[in-house]
Amino acid sequence: MVRDSFEAAHASHTLLRRAMLVRVANIKNALEEHREPLYRYALIHLRDRELAEDLVQATLLSAIESADGFRGDSSPRTWLISILNHKIIDHVRKAAHDPI
Repeated sequence: MVRDSFEAAHASHTLLRRAMLVRVANIKNALEEHREPLYRYALIHLRDRELAEDLVQATLLSAIESADGFRGDSSPRTWLISILNHKIIDHVRKAAHDPI
């Protein structure tokens, strides 16, 4: 009986883990189509290719982590640009306060 319960719990955990991995992969694939427009937006504002790529990567990671928070009030690209814009503002503020 205990063994059956353990096996059922393990099977449930395995299924849940697989479902979560598939969900994250699906979200990641959906977001990838926005990478290039986000990069261009960041590059226009930052004029630094490496920094633009870093902030786009951070934006996509934040979007994956907070995908449940997307309410659909705007397009996914608008939502992503909003996240990216906050990342850019945070970077500029931090750079203004950091000594050279």
